[in-house]
Amino acid sequence: MAELTVGMKLDVFVEPEKEGGERVKLLATLEGFTEGTRLLITAPMQGMMIYPLQINQKLDLQCYVKSAIISFEGVVLQRLNKGSLSYVLLNRVGEFKRTQRRQDFRLECLLDGRIVYTDAESGETVKMPVIVSDISGGGTSVVSKTRFNTGDRLTVQLPIGDKMANITYQCEVRRCFEDHDSVLPMKYHVGLRFLFKDEREKDFLISRIFVMERERRKLNK
Repeated sequence: MAELTVGMKLDVFVEPEKEGGERVKLLATLEGFTEGTRLLITAPMQGMMIYPLQINQKLDLQCYVKSAIISFEGVVLQRLNKGSLSYVLLNRVGEFKRTQRRQDFRLECLLDGRIVYTDAESGETVKMPVIVSDISGGGTSVVSKTRFNTGDRLTVQLPIGDKMANITYQCEVRRCFEDHDSVLPMKYHVGLRFLFKDEREKDFLISRIFVMERERRKLNK
């Protein structure tokens, strides 16, 4: 079955309940599979809690093999318990898709960044702190206290350089939505697309993302 192996980690994505929201990312482990389309995984976790999946619920799953990402869709067939452990039986629907991990890998994080932009009314340069929630070779997601419009151009400073020095990139706003349930001043989720000057700038960012991922894996061992 593709390049799947028992024990490999899986990212499990659930579609958002609210329109305009982001997909929920869960973590699971592959426990077994058949020559057909059935897979057994540990009950997907959100933090320290088991996520309440429903029978017939459709999921997007990803796993990482060498320099590529294997993605596929699955449907929940059954929830199982064995002692204190919980599992989910899935039926894979569709084919496996393989993409180059180098371009598409997205590192989830929680970093202090900064956005720099020109205020439309005053014409002054504004430097505003943001929370960086993920970074990939194509863009980044941040949480800010200010709403932006799709197509706005701005600069983002990310703490991803050597010794966590800030690296600056030009960006374009691709999406922005408000978290109405948030009680914090930073309640706008902003998706940014990098506007690289050249391929060297892009390659440096991707290399730093993988350095950060390896450092994180070492800490979690």
